[in-house]
Amino acid sequence: MRPMTIHFSSGRSDDPPREFPGLPLAVDLSPLERHYQALGKRHVPKVEAFRRFWAQEGEGLLAPRASVAGIAPEEVADVLPREVTGSAGTLVLMVWTLGDGLERECERVMSRQGNAMWGLLLDVAGSIALYDMHRLLREWVGSPDRPFGENHVVGEFYPGSGNTSRPLVESVERLGRTAATLGAETRGSVMFHPRKTQYSFLCLGKEGGAFFGGPSPCSPCAGRRCLYYQLGGCHLGLRMDSREVES
Repeated sequence: MRPMTIHFSSGRSDDPPREFPGLPLAVDLSPLERHYQALGKRHVPKVEAFRRFWAQEGEGLLAPRASVAGIAPEEVADVLPREVTGSAGTLVLMVWTLGDGLERECERVMSRQGNAMWGLLLDVAGSIALYDMHRLLREWVGSPDRPFGENHVVGEFYPGSGNTSRPLVESVERLGRTAATLGAETRGSVMFHPRKTQYSFLCLGKEGGAFFGGPSPCSPCAGRRCLYYQLGGCHLGLRMDSREVES
């Protein structure tokens, strides 16, 4: 279990940024285990060995931290869908990262002969960790002692691995102060560095409601030909279209 530090700003001028340390992150590798169990008994020792490594060393590579900031909808009106900015009484930007430790270890392991699969399993575990961080942060923003008062989460825009654009990620970098608080930068591209960094916009209001949707699929989706799907199932937790799966 790793502590996740949250850098929080309500967006009000009379409320200075604060740091909330120690939100526990327990990475759930059970989806990985289920995937290999479904493949057959001969694959189970492989994932059991990886779980032991993860408990002893792998999880220690994570440096989870997040930026949570209240922002005015008009600040992102030109980069977000209208149904997002028009539905929010309050808009909250969440950015979260694992740091670069896992990424560097993946590169080191994969550069050694015969260790490519181990490095890819590490990468899949990192994607699962990001998914767990997303869930924790969403629960934290909507908790009974809400940092945003009595507002409830009524919707979300979560690009995942799709629906990204340079103006969008540049807005996220600027409004989330990601370089200063998280050490995460876009460097002029549509991807953050470290790569294990994601972001989401939560819409808060007085009434509960359905989310705008989960993460968007990779574009294009490779279906069963995707290496990550073969190693641990779709790490986004998506139910792929049957035509894509069989392609």
